[in-house]
Amino acid sequence: MSQNKTSLLILVGLFLWTNILLGQEVSEEDKATALEVLAIAKEALVETEAVELARDQFQIAANIDPTNVEANYLTGYWFLRTQNKYESVPYLLRAYELNPNYRFNLLYSIGLGYQYAQEFEKAISYYEDYLNKLKSSDASREKDVTPEKDVKLRIQECRNGVEFMKAPIKYKIKNVGNRINSEWWDYAPTVDENETMMVFTSRRQVGNLNENVDQDLFYFEDIFISRKENGEWQPAQNIGEPINTKTHDSNLALSADGKELYVYSDNNNGDIMISTLKSDGTWTVPKSVGENINSSFAETSVSVSRDGQLMFFTSNRPGGYGGLDIYVSKKDRKGAWGPAKNLGPEINTEFNDDSPFIDYDGNTLYFSSEGHQGMGGYDIYRSEYDSINQIWSKPENLGYPINTPDNDIFFVATRDGKRGYYSSVREGGFGYTDIYEVEVPPKDKDFAEAIERRKAQLLSKRSDEPKELAKVEVVQQPEPVVEEEPVVEEEIAVAEPTPVTVNIRVIDGKTGAAIDPSQIVLKNANDNSTANLNASGTGVFQTRINLNQGATYRLSVEKNQYMYANSEFNVPAADPSNQVINRTVRLTPLERGYRSIIRNLYFDFGKATIQSSSMDELNQLLSLLNASPSMKIEIAGHTDSVGGKQVNQVLSERRAAAVVKWLVDQGISANRLTSVGYGQTRPLASNDDEEEGRELNRRVEFSVIEK
Repeated sequence: MSQNKTSLLILVGLFLWTNILLGQEVSEEDKATALEVLAIAKEALVETEAVELARDQFQIAANIDPTNVEANYLTGYWFLRTQNKYESVPYLLRAYELNPNYRFNLLYSIGLGYQYAQEFEKAISYYEDYLNKLKSSDASREKDVTPEKDVKLRIQECRNGVEFMKAPIKYKIKNVGNRINSEWWDYAPTVDENETMMVFTSRRQVGNLNENVDQDLFYFEDIFISRKENGEWQPAQNIGEPINTKTHDSNLALSADGKELYVYSDNNNGDIMISTLKSDGTWTVPKSVGENINSSFAETSVSVSRDGQLMFFTSNRPGGYGGLDIYVSKKDRKGAWGPAKNLGPEINTEFNDDSPFIDYDGNTLYFSSEGHQGMGGYDIYRSEYDSINQIWSKPENLGYPINTPDNDIFFVATRDGKRGYYSSVREGGFGYTDIYEVEVPPKDKDFAEAIERRKAQLLSKRSDEPKELAKVEVVQQPEPVVEEEPVVEEEIAVAEPTPVTVNIRVIDGKTGAAIDPSQIVLKNANDNSTANLNASGTGVFQTRINLNQGATYRLSVEKNQYMYANSEFNVPAADPSNQVINRTVRLTPLERGYRSIIRNLYFDFGKATIQSSSMDELNQLLSLLNASPSMKIEIAGHTDSVGGKQVNQVLSERRAAAVVKWLVDQGISANRLTSVGYGQTRPLASNDDEEEGRELNRRVEFSVIEK
């Protein structure tokens, strides 16, 4: 049984339990509370695009008052349009039981929820009931109507799903890990042919060039890069300017040699841009790939053949077969991209066909499609080009479990054909979407051996055989043969790298006098290794750090009766010069009225769920309270002005209360703790200041009430 099904069964169990409650009277107080929360959620949708936050509020309202049909319907509706779509089922079922005519589309929506839950037979049953309703009703008067052809497509997708799940392919799918993935959105992986470089898009907070959030309350898209060393992906870093800006930036493709990066631009309804890696390791300012590729319509994805002569891209320009279609362009003798040609009806459908990736053999095309024989949403397919007859083979669905009823997209293969990378939402991930590596078992006859046969056939073909693609000549460039010249060995004296010296001084923040901390820790943020700090005087510490490449280090200092201090700084790679870093830490004495922001405290988006990355900071606050057993403090939540006042007020209260609850769970007496939410009423800076103001205003503080 899949984890999605297990989760759904738990939810259905909760649904049945709450249905028992339907026979009981909900108190007027609970009904009023549910209506208030419902109003907050609606306000969030009016004033922002924060659908995840609104969905959670709708869910809270539905759970407070199970008899509120609107709260149940809206919870299911927004689950279908966000994460964990299968969680829509219990709420839509409850809405249907309360009022089967509440929305015309209700039966269809329940079927969709069951399809996402991979309960295909149940989904088909509800889809068929909806088709019967379409035939017996005057749907022309209704607003929320799904056409018959779309419903029949969903039924076929469910039937496909049944067959795919009967014969799952033995893929090994593994998360690439938290050096690349974050608790936010991570997607669109691209790798060079040697798998030494991965470029991808993320909406994470840490490392983002813009400290503020967009209208949906997620951080802006930035492009990140990771390099593989000793077989391990290293912590991803922001690729920086001029690739990234203060707005949305996303990558599309990487050339085989890793020297050309294709990125997306919002300009002109969506254009494809190219940036080149310079010798100093920086990237050029992205420029358009040319007027034969970019149009006044949207161009959204791209892949370039290994020899750099063919570009496959997607566009919704007129003359196609559906929404997004896949096109191909050949580079001319002057190095410019020629007129684009549609790949035709074998590849393109009346729906969206997106995310092409041309394999290193030059003949195999991977892409994602909402059409063809899929399970729902986007599925990943592959097709091979017959250069003799100049046609594409019928696209082959890569099967389950790579494909699911949800969107599966942005697949890229490795040069040996044994692995691939793509982004997906799966149980046990780090965030909203994660990047996964797919390993194909060597004995998988349906995939790996077929790839080997294809490559063997290509190698056996005559080198002068014409290879055309959509009537565009495809030239397989042979590997150049380079005669090696004799190498004259010469001894060159190379200076040995010298470790970086780090000096740390701890002083009283009021008097400036040197003080000895009760605890001081310096850790490498990449691997959590701890530096050995040697005391060389009162409040003075020194260490020497020898790195092959630079890293971020986190310094934590504590002393009884003082506020703890945390900071970060970069330590460069060792080189022959004598590099020295001097840091002074000022510890502030704890007195009544003292107030401080709890740094590095992170919550799940729009929720009061404390993320695991906050534990270091909270444990220090816990140590401070344990060291001062008579101290009483207030925990205060604050927000910026994005979103409605009521939304922000409730969110600030819940987050402050969550911190108090955590401290109580660790043994701190509740009598010593007070929680309060101030919403957006106490900004530290102007909310109009997108550089620093809003980020500073989104905070949780503690203040000393009694020493």
